[in-house]
Amino acid sequence: MNKKRIAWGITGAGHALDECIKTLLKYENVDVFLSRAAEEVVGVYGLDVFLNTPRLRVYRENRASSPLVGRLFAGMYRLLVVAPATSNSIAKFIHGISDTLVTNLLAQAGKARVPIVVFPTDLAPETAQVRGDSVSLQMLISNLVSNAVKYNKPGGSVKVRTHKDGSWIKLEVSDTGLGLSPDVRSHLFEEFYRAKTPETQNIPGTGLGLVICKRIVDELGGSIDVDSKKDEYTVFTVRLPAAELNSMTETAEKVGT
Repeated sequence: MNKKRIAWGITGAGHALDECIKTLLKYENVDVFLSRAAEEVVGVYGLDVFLNTPRLRVYRENRASSPLVGRLFAGMYRLLVVAPATSNSIAKFIHGISDTLVTNLLAQAGKARVPIVVFPTDLAPETAQVRGDSVSLQMLISNLVSNAVKYNKPGGSVKVRTHKDGSWIKLEVSDTGLGLSPDVRSHLFEEFYRAKTPETQNIPGTGLGLVICKRIVDELGGSIDVDSKKDEYTVFTVRLPAAELNSMTETAEKVGT
């Protein structure tokens, strides 16, 4: 079992903050890094009680960040997660600005070859309106993100994007990892299929994750596609029918009667 810890950065995003905190509490060996804005938002939402969880190590911005960031270069972490992440923090990361504890972690994680997973959450409300049960949707996203992390390169990154495209919700999960050959891509959604390459032979898996994703997407009336270039990147794109607010309300009313 990998004994390295997970570094988890929290920015000032309020949306999905509760869900992100509940998720990080499911993992062992997590170090939480709070920006000043995050510490304020956590208090406003009444979620600061989680900071007292004994098994968590919580680091705040009211101290020099250099020793904390140095932990990345010391090989203490197997992954950096930033969730929830504001669009402002992501923009700073893209443009190389590191003026907070969390953006400094993001900037240095790439140099330290620590894989990065970023979950942008301050999205327009309409982007979250998808017709489907939460368990299936969570499984879909979890499988895609898990694959992106497992098949990444040291120091690679994983990005999750979502937006409304007409009457569809588009979800993209991309990574800068091992990539896929055309032959492998043609078999991805077959049961128990696993690529037999030197790079992937020691990566655990069942060959069912993407099959499950395909079934969920099909049941929801959507589509899933993959674009990839060997040794450079892989992008999974999921398109799901958008649920209009009125139809969602009508369904809720019917269930309640």
